Formats: sequence, C-alpha cells, structure tokens
Amino acid sequence: MKLGLFLLILLFPATEGMAFTLNFNCRATGTASGSVKVSATFMGSVPPITCPPVGSFTMGVSSGEQYSLTAVPGSGTSFAGWKVISGSASNSTCTGARSPCTFTISGDFGIDAVFTPIYTEAIGCRGTGGGTMTFKTASMANPSSITCPPSPHNFGASAVGSTQFTLTAQAASGSHFVGWTIVSGSALNSTCTGTTTPCAFTVSGDFGIFAVFNNISVKVTKSTGRGGSITSNIGLSCLVGATICSTSVSSGTSVTLTANPAAGFDFDGWQSGTGSASVCNGSKSTTCSFTANTDSTITANFHLS
Repeated sequence: MKLGLFLLILLFPATEGMAFTLNFNCRATGTASGSVKVSATFMGSVPPITCPPVGSFTMGVSSGEQYSLTAVPGSGTSFAGWKVISGSASNSTCTGARSPCTFTISGDFGIDAVFTPIYTEAIGCRGTGGGTMTFKTASMANPSSITCPPSPHNFGASAVGSTQFTLTAQAASGSHFVGWTIVSGSALNSTCTGTTTPCAFTVSGDFGIFAVFNNISVKVTKSTGRGGSITSNIGLSCLVGATICSTSVSSGTSVTLTANPAAGFDFDGWQSGTGSASVCNGSKSTTCSFTANTDSTITANFHLS
C-alpha cells in the first residue's frame, strides 16, 4: 500500500497550475476485498489501489482532466458502489455500482469505492406439515417461493450486507404455520419471530431461517399407565402400561378416542383437554370425539374399582 501511494506521488507531483485536489479511497467492509484501477488520457500504467486496509491517494489535478475508474471485487465480494465524499466533478458517470466510470475535474473531488462481503442466506421450510414460504428483495422483479414437503427444503440466496428480505409463510390445507426458526447466524432488524407473517430482516452476515409447518398434534395422557388402553380412528393406540401417546393428523380431521379400562379399573372421565379436545372436558363417556383444528391434548382418568 505504501509503495502504491509512493508511485502515485512520483507520477503526479504537485506542480504549478494544478489548482484542485483529487482524493480517492478503496474501502472494504467485513471480509470483503477489492481494488480500483485509475487511468487518464495522459497517464501511464499505475498500480491498482487495493483494500483492505483502506487504500487511498491524494494528488493535485487540473480542471478539464478526465479520469476513468474500474472497481474489481475480490473473491466472495460485491462492489457496492461509488460514494462521493467531498466536492463534485463534471460529466460524472460514477454513480451506483457502474464500473468502469469516468469524471472530469472541475473542482476539488473525493470519491470512495465501497466493497462488501457476499453472504449466504439459507431460506426454507420444514416440519410435519406442508406450506409455502415466499421471499423477496427490492432488487427482485417477482418473489420466489419454496414449498414443503419435501422437508426440509431450502434455498441458498447470495446477498450483500444491508439487503432486506421480506418473508411470507402460508400453510397448506390441513397444516398450520407453527412459526419461524433460526438455524444459523443472525440478521439485523429481524421481525421474523413467533408466527409473524409477513416478516423482514436485513442481511448482516450468513443467516439461516425456516418457516415451520406442522400437521395437528393429538396427545393423550393417562392418569395411570396400567389403568387401561386408548384406541382411536386415527392410528393412535395407547396400550396398557403406556402413559403418554401422540400422533399427528391433518387439520379438519374427525377424531374419536376410546378409553378401555383394564381389569380391576374403572374409567373416570376426560379432563385437562386443550385445543380442539377441550370439548371432552368433564365427560364420563368412554369416547371423546372432536374435529382437530388445533394442537390438542386430553387426559383419560382411570381408578381402581
């Protein structure tokens, strides 16, 4: 870096008639790297300005001189664009991330080339159910989507720092959206918590996030394992000796649970039901029937005869 600056000073000594000052910097954030080639009609070969660390030069220039700048990002790096830090120039095309670009000296002028890392955003869906997760950034003409099953199913998107993603989760028929789960890294300004949808986050590093879609969970607890068995029309079978049994079904499934007391025990009713199974609370009938629209739990009580 010192050699490059030294060569520039030798090539462009401050001489009488050079009324203005040109200041140029190469800046890289995080793990990014890059270089900038500078040339003009009256210049010979000049070593590129590299970063990191910050590469820069300052020299005397004259009105009317035209310069060309070319930004070259390093591996795993994106050229984020030009940033004017002082003064102005005529006929400048150095805006956005245009490279190469040119400008004509008309006064003091300072400009930065900014390089940022390229991060990987792992976006997807998982769970026992089905659904679609849609994502979009400002630079995307149309949103993209990922559908489950299969589960897990994810997409690796490359993005530079400060890119904002907007995510939307939509459960398929028979499933429900459980919420977002972060599987790696972190992001800035994330609203992707709980079941908030749509939600957004700002890229600040590698980040992995999944929308979780599950079928409806049905769980039965017995007050005593040896008191009896539970049978059902949904494949749930809780034999004598087992205390807790569960399965999953599609939303809207009709469920019938049947309590079968073991020898020497009586059935004492259903209690502590939650979700769709709460309709059976307090019932002494050996059957409990409900439509599973939410995760459901229920306790079957048995006692010695």
